[in-house]
Amino acid sequence: MRWKRKRKNVNKGTIHPLGKIPGGYILLARKIWKGKIADHPPHYREIWMYLLDAANHRDINYQGQIIKRGQCIRSYKSVIFDLGWSVGFRKEYYKKHQYDNVMKWLVTEHMVTTTRTVRGTLISICNYDYYQSPENYESCYDCRTRAARVPHACRTINKNEKNVKNVNTKYSFVENSVEFQLGKFLLEKIILRKTDFKKPDLQLWARHIDYIIRLDKRPPDEIREVIVWCQADRFWQNNILSPLKLRQQYDQLFLKMGKKKPGNAPAKELDKKAKFQKLQSEKAVNAYIKNMSPREITAIKEQIYQKYVLGIIPDFETAFPEDEKKQKLTSFYDTYFPIVIREKLGISGCETIARKAMNYD
Repeated sequence: MRWKRKRKNVNKGTIHPLGKIPGGYILLARKIWKGKIADHPPHYREIWMYLLDAANHRDINYQGQIIKRGQCIRSYKSVIFDLGWSVGFRKEYYKKHQYDNVMKWLVTEHMVTTTRTVRGTLISICNYDYYQSPENYESCYDCRTRAARVPHACRTINKNEKNVKNVNTKYSFVENSVEFQLGKFLLEKIILRKTDFKKPDLQLWARHIDYIIRLDKRPPDEIREVIVWCQADRFWQNNILSPLKLRQQYDQLFLKMGKKKPGNAPAKELDKKAKFQKLQSEKAVNAYIKNMSPREITAIKEQIYQKYVLGIIPDFETAFPEDEKKQKLTSFYDTYFPIVIREKLGISGCETIARKAMNYD
């Protein structure tokens, strides 16, 4: 009698011993860790992944409204409630300004579009079908084939790319901030002379302007005057082509600007006049601050917090511990309080500051 070996029934549709994973799945491209969103705080990525998970994988009818594939209806409260986390026995949630900053950035980067409805905000993921289709992704074989064609591509390091990676910053400046506007002003002056000037990273330029204002204690009006002077000087206009160079040569530029002011007055008299005007300006601003009511002081601090603190550090509330947060707030208030007072009074020159402040007395 001939024995036959039993064949094992191999069924490709066999269910795994652990069973199927409930809830389905989403596809997440690995390039997310090398894209722009990787340079932002972690809650940017968490909210983005939450929206990918919340988006419908097929069209559904929700209370008489058709919600298409790649769309979802959410409100601010529902998002932060779903993303809450426990700290001991209490529950922590993201702040509203953190959620608003993330959504504004996602819309600016054309990653989502938003439409207000009666039931909440209709959020549509851009190119959802493209990124959620497995056939659009490279396989491991494709990666190996591409690497074999260009064997030295991964080993060669472009110095320019390396420098760009090193200067990437965690926080970005809004376009209406003083730092961003001064960097843009310098770029406009350069483009007037050289129309084909290579477009720089204005966020990096704003960062160096911030160093000049916050660390070097230079007022924005003075920085603007130095930019105007150096871009009009035949020698310095070709040497100052970035805020980094401006910061390195700032003291020398300021001294030379004082010596070469138009007019017949000697340099010493101009220096004395500038010092006198600066002294009168400081006295006038200090006198105005001294006569401010507590309500006005609170309003100015709130303006500094919204415009400068959150403009430079969008996630300020969660980025630092309480002690460090208080120190940074004090530093911001000391630096920007006189600047906001000048903007409040609508003053640009020292003499005007003194004259308007005297009217307030």
